[in-house]
Amino acid sequence: MTFDREALDLVHRFTGGVPRIINLLCDRALMAGAADRVNSITPGIIQEAAANLALRLPDDASARRLRAPAWAAFPLAILLAAAGVLTFMPVADWIEAPRPHLPAPPPSTMVPEPATAKPIPEDLGLP
Repeated sequence: MTFDREALDLVHRFTGGVPRIINLLCDRALMAGAADRVNSITPGIIQEAAANLALRLPDDASARRLRAPAWAAFPLAILLAAAGVLTFMPVADWIEAPRPHLPAPPPSTMVPEPATAKPIPEDLGLP
């Protein structure tokens, strides 16, 4: 089954782009389309599926309230620019610190002596 262009636009308007709700709405629409034995999902089927899920279209005022103002992207742009500068400028060059001293090697008395082979007795007392 395929979705009409208008049906996809209606899915986006009902769900606001939330993937979980898109999945629910499209699932209901596909089930309704299969029950009606159609090859294309129309806006009418989407509206029926949205009614079954109790979804409503948002009014224009609430959609305008959710949109961020144009100046709100400015701090994000500065943050991304700073991240880009820090990515290509090694921070290690900014800080001058002496390297730490390495610890002393362990004393040689802790190393065990190699094991020596024991001699085989000549008389084992076997018949």
